[in-house]
Amino acid sequence: MKILRMKINIICQTLLFILFALSTVLFVSCGLEKGVKPVTPTRFIYINGDETRTSSREVLLNLHSSDGPPIQMYITNTSGCASGGTWEPYNKDRTWTLSQTNGTANVYVKFKYQNDTTSDCLNDSIVFGPYGLGGMAYDVQVNSDGKYAYVAKGYKGVEVYNVETAASPTLITSIETPGQAKSVYVSGNYLYVADYGNGMIIYDITTPQTPTYQSTYAVTSVINVYVSGNYAYLSSGNLGGTDDLCDGSASDIFYIIDVTTKSLPTLTGSLAGVELYKTVKKGDYIYGIGSKSVDGVCDDIVVIDVSTPAIPANALNSPYNTAAAQTFTDLAFRGDILFVTAGTAGVIAVDATTATGLGVGDAIVDHGTQNGIAISGDYAYMASDSAGLKIINVSSAADDIPAALTGSSSDTATVDYSSQKIVVYGNYAYIADGTRGFKVIDITTVGTPTLSGNIKTSYNVHDSVRSGNYLYVADNQYGIKVYDVTNRGTPLYIGSYGDHDNYQYKHVAISGNYLYAVRGTTNIDVIDVTTPATPTLSTTILVSSADKIVVSGSYLFVPRSLGLSIYSLATESAPALAGSYVTTGTAYSVFVSGNYAYLTTSLSGLIILDITIPSTPTLVSSQDTIGNAYEVVVKGSYAYVADGKYGITVIDLTTISTPSIVGQYHVAQGTAYGPYGVTYDSPTAYGIALKGNYLYVADGNIGVSVFDITTPNVLSWIQTFKTDYSANVVKVDGDYLYVADEYGGVAMFNTVEETYILR
Repeated sequence: MKILRMKINIICQTLLFILFALSTVLFVSCGLEKGVKPVTPTRFIYINGDETRTSSREVLLNLHSSDGPPIQMYITNTSGCASGGTWEPYNKDRTWTLSQTNGTANVYVKFKYQNDTTSDCLNDSIVFGPYGLGGMAYDVQVNSDGKYAYVAKGYKGVEVYNVETAASPTLITSIETPGQAKSVYVSGNYLYVADYGNGMIIYDITTPQTPTYQSTYAVTSVINVYVSGNYAYLSSGNLGGTDDLCDGSASDIFYIIDVTTKSLPTLTGSLAGVELYKTVKKGDYIYGIGSKSVDGVCDDIVVIDVSTPAIPANALNSPYNTAAAQTFTDLAFRGDILFVTAGTAGVIAVDATTATGLGVGDAIVDHGTQNGIAISGDYAYMASDSAGLKIINVSSAADDIPAALTGSSSDTATVDYSSQKIVVYGNYAYIADGTRGFKVIDITTVGTPTLSGNIKTSYNVHDSVRSGNYLYVADNQYGIKVYDVTNRGTPLYIGSYGDHDNYQYKHVAISGNYLYAVRGTTNIDVIDVTTPATPTLSTTILVSSADKIVVSGSYLFVPRSLGLSIYSLATESAPALAGSYVTTGTAYSVFVSGNYAYLTTSLSGLIILDITIPSTPTLVSSQDTIGNAYEVVVKGSYAYVADGKYGITVIDLTTISTPSIVGQYHVAQGTAYGPYGVTYDSPTAYGIALKGNYLYVADGNIGVSVFDITTPNVLSWIQTFKTDYSANVVKVDGDYLYVADEYGGVAMFNTVEETYILR
């Protein structure tokens, strides 16, 4: 009986196995995977890796369909995919030429499959217009024939655009200036640049593609330049926001410079205690927006008599202002009427028939906060923070100043951006739009101005690394972006890896032809960049919460949750775990020098490991810090730690087994540094880089701070410069500094000859 039961059990098991096999075959034949529900197909088209803007009509389409692959695809610029294209073999990457010229271009695609079914019509859009990586557009000028625009871009210098085709302005060159280009003026064949921190620079622009340096007139903190005849009118002052900019102190000076000989500008006259950041000349007078009183507010119209250039004098007994003490931002003339933008009050129309006695101003109240103004014919063009471009008919202001000059709804148009400066030439308004870049607006039809060109990037950048002429950017939203940086002034997007949402990259490192990219919280992707324009995935390493990875020699060092992992790169395409070290907290970064690895951690501060044998790293010593030790660099016998809200912590490593803190330094809203142990609310030192005797500290919203460490244990603060968004990671590579600025993109600066003046 026992044997019979055993036989029956064997027969039952055999039958069950057969049924299981049959069910598997049925699942496979039906196109299903056992135990998995059918998945809705994923299909998409991305233009240039889902970029928001492009500088070229030639773009790269990224095409994908999970239910396939498709056998054919139909691409067109026509909505609905009904016409304008042809069926062609499917390819996941396809070059394409944009046809739209109104700023925003759309591309459409549909797929065809083996069973002759087709997908819905998919589309993606991109704004067409040249752009740069980061940069703040402060001012813009157009040359006399209207063919070229010159944009002051702060630390990025001056960008020159061909605007003959206004719908597609083309960046033709960039001028790197030693300081910050805050203001520009074009007069004849010459460009004058107010280069804060350096002075006024003159360039010959007879050939716009190749501006030729002529000379520099050194002026401390120059913020504005205006040229008329043989004279350049300069103003110096503090650099910063409204509270810092307009103090009208004795150190602020108005200069008149003779520029008859462009190679040798000479001082003619000056007037102390005047600070002007927007100016215009009419007759023998300079009218400026700024301050003559130490009240910290840009609330004055200052008039200076320049009839005798050697002796400029105040034309008004006291600066002009309205009873409401409005904050002024820009000014322009129409006849004898001076129109002044006045923030939320709109525009003030002032009778300037008598320069020495300005008449009472009438407010032209308009929507939005007015920042810039230009007059052309019967119209005033105003740039507004919240209401875009506002156009008002001011023809009735020729003989009198009526109390209400507000344009009707047909005279105004809302284009959603803010501005720093606006100029009008012919049928176009050219706008220096702060962090949003440079824009060209078609004003042919006054009531309906339209966006013609745009310059801006949009990412969530966390890190970048350069190899040769290529920069690889880690985007926490849009994958890996690849740029050709042969010309740093005009980086060219050439390709990408990864799509929207699924490829959130945080940190990158490179070795040979392979890029190592931290993705999400559990992965390091190994990406083949042999052909930089078309990166491909080689393999993925599973690591918990990897942070700022580093390649040193033939090893990849990976700070991670609760420790450090070391991978051998003997085979670069397939890193192999060589050794590891366990910490009590999260490891943020690692700096490798000789036989030591310096690890920053959340709970233990700085940990020093002996990595002579990479497979068995051993503890040498540690030194806790007061803040969060985010990153470290080492020079000689000192370690410099980016210590969060506590700035830079300096650690003496003379006796490496017993390190000790010897100093702490910070930049706190204009204060060079604070005493040891003081917490600051605003600045947070996230990243740090070293070049020669200079430290560069990524200080979050404060920007990047520069310190001289010629005396290693005594940091001398040199300057702090503001980036567009939030400086989190900073790297030095050769003569260039790369700053990962989150939504501000990647800022690149020149550190030639190890000076602190960044370009």
